Amino acid sequence: MISPGRNGSETTRRVARTNSFSRIASQAQPPSPKKADTALPRPYNPIRTSQCSDKKLWRVGTQEFHNTRIPVLPKKRKILFSKKFFSDTLYLEKSMPPRTPSQLPTSYSPVDIYSTHRKRRCHMEISLSSPQLFGVTSSGEDVYCYRVTRGALTLTCMDYGGGLLSLSVPDRYGKREDILLGYETLEEYERDSCWCGLLCGPVAGRLEKTSFELQGEKYRLEANHGSASLHSGSTGFSRSLWRGELFQTSREEGIRFSLAPPRGSWGFPGALEITATYLLSPRSLILLWEARSTAPILLAPAFHGYFNLGGTPWNTTEDHLLQIRGSHVMPLDEKHLPGSPLPVEGTPFDFRTPRSPDPLPWGEDPQITLARGYDHPFLLDPPEGDSNPAVTLAHPESGRCMEIFTDHPVCVFYSGGFFTPETLFRGGHRGTPALGLALEFQEHPNAPFVPELPLPLLLPGEVYRRRTEWRFSTVQKSMNMTSFLSEGRNI
Repeated sequence: MISPGRNGSETTRRVARTNSFSRIASQAQPPSPKKADTALPRPYNPIRTSQCSDKKLWRVGTQEFHNTRIPVLPKKRKILFSKKFFSDTLYLEKSMPPRTPSQLPTSYSPVDIYSTHRKRRCHMEISLSSPQLFGVTSSGEDVYCYRVTRGALTLTCMDYGGGLLSLSVPDRYGKREDILLGYETLEEYERDSCWCGLLCGPVAGRLEKTSFELQGEKYRLEANHGSASLHSGSTGFSRSLWRGELFQTSREEGIRFSLAPPRGSWGFPGALEITATYLLSPRSLILLWEARSTAPILLAPAFHGYFNLGGTPWNTTEDHLLQIRGSHVMPLDEKHLPGSPLPVEGTPFDFRTPRSPDPLPWGEDPQITLARGYDHPFLLDPPEGDSNPAVTLAHPESGRCMEIFTDHPVCVFYSGGFFTPETLFRGGHRGTPALGLALEFQEHPNAPFVPELPLPLLLPGEVYRRRTEWRFSTVQKSMNMTSFLSEGRNI
């Protein structure tokens, strides 16, 4: 509304404070670029009109804006779920002339993003793309990829190995970049030897022997890592074709992958039915596992993605900060098999305080030399509350911060020491040590051969459920990220 001044003239523009949408005449004309870019008097609050269900038309005071750059929140207001995670300015897309409501496209849907000051609802991008053909396997099966966008996050995954192809996350300035290592083509994923972005199982990690006994029955697995079995052999979950399904709820969108391998697949007993569900919210990615079996089976799946929060072009992760809330680590023997847990205090494995994951300062340690860095399982401490993540990874230069919440008991931290230039990642980046790091959340590895560890056993009639959440935010450049993380505060 327009409020009169002292002399009765109209001097001050104010935003109408109402929860209902105002109807705009269909004959309204778009303002000139000069008017659209004119600074607005404070206080202001953009209000959606009856025609802006697809974020095309806004009214501020008595001015109408069509697909222009307009302020959304005053500087004193903050987005509820992240500091500077979204910029203070909303950019409207695709120039268009005024239209009646019936003529407006319907390709956009609202996402609830609130300011802490006014609880005003704004529009952000949300979309689920139809599955697209990604490639054809060497056995002649079609592989499809799926793309989901929610707010500032964009997820792309495929049904081959249930893997993640990319994850786009903004930095402190709002620039979106991919933070996952990956390949350009399906053929490269089939030749891949580092399980890049794939789901591993039924048992992730290394098993000391390829044979094990369950309830008096002996079972034999494939030996694909010397005399040991790594990630359940050369096939397992990682080389299987999962069935993908896009879905949408009022708060989340995602992809549900399901797999039902025949009885006895890869040497494991029983018929297994398992689902891996990726959920995308405006600030986090969530992975939900659920499985059932017709016979007792060892089950310890994991997601094997490589992160680099610096985005593209990728540098090494040595300039990152890593915090792992784990007081014990499983050392490796000469065959890289994890053994009995040991305390991390006073060792290169003490990440309870944030520090660089660069192993160079500990280069003379036998365990670091053996693994060319880190490739060790950390036993996570019990959570002290819902606000304390199990693992935190941050990149001071971009401001990106990734907090990971999980109910898995173990995090395997692999620093990528065995990457070689022969491996060509997406964007033409050749593999170099520490180009990306893996944080694999799973059950206790090699548990059948480490007596003090619980056996990851799924019995008939039981349901296996696990949850991991990667929560993203940004930290302002003026903040000291090391001290910020050490304080244990939520970002």
